[in-house]
Amino acid sequence: MDIGKVGAFCFLDAMPAEESAAFCRRVERMGYKVLWAPEAWGRDPFAHGGYLLAKTDRLIYATGIANIWARDPVAMASAAKTLAESAEGRFILGIGVSHRSLVEDLRGHKYTKPYTYMKEYLAAMKSALYRAVTP
Repeated sequence: MDIGKVGAFCFLDAMPAEESAAFCRRVERMGYKVLWAPEAWGRDPFAHGGYLLAKTDRLIYATGIANIWARDPVAMASAAKTLAESAEGRFILGIGVSHRSLVEDLRGHKYTKPYTYMKEYLAAMKSALYRAVTP
């Protein structure tokens, strides 16, 4: 997958859905190959990503990042594989540990040992059961 040397990183949550799609079409026309969208306190990045991919022709959509505290490893793997299959090569999954305030204050989880949690999370994602067509 060729993502180019420079991509766009954008918070799209303040825009109505159609405006965010129009913005992504502009980004695509400007020649950017990938748009990275974070997960914080707004839209689900997978649902919105599917919408944006359907509204663009070539733009690659990437989660930058999907929060590992927001969904368990099986749900993350399933969402990523579902979107990757329908995106036909135009989806990148970026995951991360986010920030203590977003994990503890916003979500009510304990932000302890993020490196260890990520390590275990990746192993669980890799071994997650998935009984659908794989991308």
